[in-house]
Amino acid sequence: MGLFSVPLTVINTNAGRSETMAAIVDTAASYSMIPAEVMARLDIAPTGETRIRMADNSVVAIPFGDALIAVEGRHQVLRTLFRPGGSRAILGANTLQELEFVVDPVNERLISITDVSP
Repeated sequence: MGLFSVPLTVINTNAGRSETMAAIVDTAASYSMIPAEVMARLDIAPTGETRIRMADNSVVAIPFGDALIAVEGRHQVLRTLFRPGGSRAILGANTLQELEFVVDPVNERLISITDVSP
């Protein structure tokens, strides 16, 4: 499947700050990943660390925290990984599922699960 981007907003409601960026839709990624410098600017602190297997098969420890994620008018507080500096945001499968989207890779768009025919 080809990759495409959608606008994603990360919000810290306690600090009254948000930041919108292009996020790569990647259904092979379990969690969404936001650049660590964005999370720092929004005063979203890590609450833990998890180990994940990267595309090159290496295993790395990455901090995570809870962030309010908004995509196409839907939002929810979700566990979000702090992606190392200088990298792009990734919209992962768990976030897609929690926000009730399915991916249309042909037309490079997200579709509400309520709009999908059985």
